[in-house]
Amino acid sequence: MAGTDNYSILKGIVSFTPAGTGATARDLGNCTALTYQPSVEYLDHYSSRSGVKAKDKSVASQVGATVAFTLDEFTLENLALGLGGILDASKKVLTILGTDGVEGALKVVGTNDVGRRLQLDVPSVKLKAGSSVGFITDEWAEIEIEGEVQRADGAFPWGKITDITDGLPTEGGAG
Repeated sequence: MAGTDNYSILKGIVSFTPAGTGATARDLGNCTALTYQPSVEYLDHYSSRSGVKAKDKSVASQVGATVAFTLDEFTLENLALGLGGILDASKKVLTILGTDGVEGALKVVGTNDVGRRLQLDVPSVKLKAGSSVGFITDEWAEIEIEGEVQRADGAFPWGKITDITDGLPTEGGAG
């Protein structure tokens, strides 16, 4: 039903679970913004049965999605996600561009006070190297991370959104 109770100021806790055996979810800290952007390309067909061609069918020929988020907890683990970095055994030295990205699952658990609380589960995403990181700034330092959603096996191959306003479990996704 339409109404002002449906207006939202969304907030949440973001976690990432790297792909691989034994990987556990890691809370990424304060996330100031996060977007999920579907991408669909269509193949159009035009009838040539009359003087002017007319579109008579359009089908999806390619689907995908991207995620983008901003973290302001400046840790080497977070920097590694956006810079394609690899941490050494001491977890004190980050080699930039040691990899082209990190694959895993992303999860956002809504914690907002205004509007419905939502949980976003993205079962397979590759966080890509190439983030913009300002090392000198007059503002709070931020790490901007982008990722390509990859089709996963299962009932929700591109992800799912669950209304958790009434306290539904937060199982699945990134842990």
